[in-house]
Amino acid sequence: MTKRFDIVAVDPRGVGHSTPIRCSEPLKPAGVSYFPKNRATFDKLVAHNRTFARDCLRRNGPLVAHVDLTSTARDIEAVRTGLGVRRLNWYGIHYSTLLGRTYAALFPGRLRTMTLDTALDDTTSPRGRLVSGAPPALVVQSRHQALAPHAAGSAMAAQLPGSVVLSREGDDYSMFLLSPCVRAATNRYLSRSVTGGHRYEGSAFSAAAGGQVWACTDRLTALRVQDQHEFQ
Repeated sequence: MTKRFDIVAVDPRGVGHSTPIRCSEPLKPAGVSYFPKNRATFDKLVAHNRTFARDCLRRNGPLVAHVDLTSTARDIEAVRTGLGVRRLNWYGIHYSTLLGRTYAALFPGRLRTMTLDTALDDTTSPRGRLVSGAPPALVVQSRHQALAPHAAGSAMAAQLPGSVVLSREGDDYSMFLLSPCVRAATNRYLSRSVTGGHRYEGSAFSAAAGGQVWACTDRLTALRVQDQHEFQ
């Protein structure tokens, strides 16, 4: 990747070096459960959430109302414009998989490729949210990541016609760094080369490959075709 592309890292607004939102209230204090089992624990969670929100608003002001996906996607378009390039190649991890999808929907044709590592699913009806103007994506998904279920990879791919899910055993984030197999597949995808014995034409995978789920073995550092039902 680094041999063929310039890497530009962006801290989304509200985090890291992009004016981070800071709150003094603990995100999850002792005695508060995100999975309340009765009315009392539910009321305790609601009270905490309200206290947390008031504290964040008091400390950060209007910024809190402008850290949504749409606003951040517009920041990415400003980055593209500043770079003076016609299209970007997107590599997003976790939250940034949603950000990449949002950017593709707002700015059709501005992405050449999309690699989405540990995708999230924010909709129960992905086919109702098909994104036009987005390139077919390579969605990389762990089988056992608690905060990003394996099914979320297929849900994300369903929103981006022609996309392929690359599945890997484990519970990892940032699999490009951890897995030689994922790294090889991603580099092939970005370079418009041959992956798994099939040549994908154009800027990304062809529509004919849509809906497929592949598996990274890492023992062979190769790809092998799997049936969809094996991963459900």
